[in-house]
Amino acid sequence: MMSWRMMWGLAILGLAIAPALTLPGAAFAAGSGGSCASDGRCSARTPTCSRQTTSGVNNCGNTCYKYFSNTCSAPTPSCQNLTTTGTWTCGGSCTKTFNNSCTASAPACGQTTTGTYVCGGSCTKTGGACSTKVPYGYAVPGDPKYGYGLPDNNTKTLLALAAKGNVILGDYTSPDFNTNVLPKLGTGANSITQPYAIDPTDEKLGYHDDGFTTGNLPRFSGNYDQWDNGYKLDAAGNPTDKKRKFYESSLTDNRFRALLDPNWKPSTNPTNGQIDAVIFTNHLLAGWAPHRDTFYQFGSMVARDDAMMFKNGFWSDHDARLSGAGATGGASGSALVGIGLPLSVGRPRLQRWQECPPAACPP
Repeated sequence: MMSWRMMWGLAILGLAIAPALTLPGAAFAAGSGGSCASDGRCSARTPTCSRQTTSGVNNCGNTCYKYFSNTCSAPTPSCQNLTTTGTWTCGGSCTKTFNNSCTASAPACGQTTTGTYVCGGSCTKTGGACSTKVPYGYAVPGDPKYGYGLPDNNTKTLLALAAKGNVILGDYTSPDFNTNVLPKLGTGANSITQPYAIDPTDEKLGYHDDGFTTGNLPRFSGNYDQWDNGYKLDAAGNPTDKKRKFYESSLTDNRFRALLDPNWKPSTNPTNGQIDAVIFTNHLLAGWAPHRDTFYQFGSMVARDDAMMFKNGFWSDHDARLSGAGATGGASGSALVGIGLPLSVGRPRLQRWQECPPAACPP
């Protein structure tokens, strides 16, 4: 039985299950992949404390990097010693702090929940004030004054597609997917992904393939177009010798295509497409919408990497039940409190900026 692989309607939620570990200082290659296979070598100089990232070329002629692992020597903190101190490999003091978190559930507006700290002792969490204001231009379904006859959303079901790995929409076996989406997910010149730190629990899913960050966190290369150390399954659910990539299902291509809705088959030349769901993934959201007019998505989309490509138009609406009182009021709304779904819409804030040289900034 293959766990962590789930499918809802049109979405194939692919999750790898086996680790692929590398050591600190591993090289990451970027550039046109072509037909050349990297042998893992990189001409970059060995990184040091004074130059913690170095660049060079690999055997395929692509740019590659090496990174210095500047780790902290502080002992692992615990309930008995919540904060420990040490020094970085390259000098300077550093600390590690134990996450003595509160187990109280997330409160709704105007409510207080109770719980205990991990290391003992009671704790509380208090929700903010409940707003009674209605944003200009918004109808509030079910509201006696601002509902305008629309039924209460809390009487309707809500579908959430949540994956610890990836969410893929549409037919990833189609020529259109291979032409328009796949180049965005690998190591070629058109790739839009970059290496990034992963949660340590994602290591066993195969995402730890690119050494460690300077903060000693495991890192994924951003290359989803590679073997995830898993295999496709036969009709009986047994592993075959067919290697599975990060964006693929555990189903064979023929079994997968048999499940596709005609409205998502490029060969049917569909006019419009629609999916009503909240989509949340720790890693990749990708797919090909073959609709010659518009693809509609009602809910919200949250992902680390976004490679959702469409033939013509794309329209996305945020589900009102995920915002403000809609996320906390009513029978179905209260069920959303305390779970990891996107419950608000906000403008992004600039965290930092960096001026890159002509050769581009290192990952």
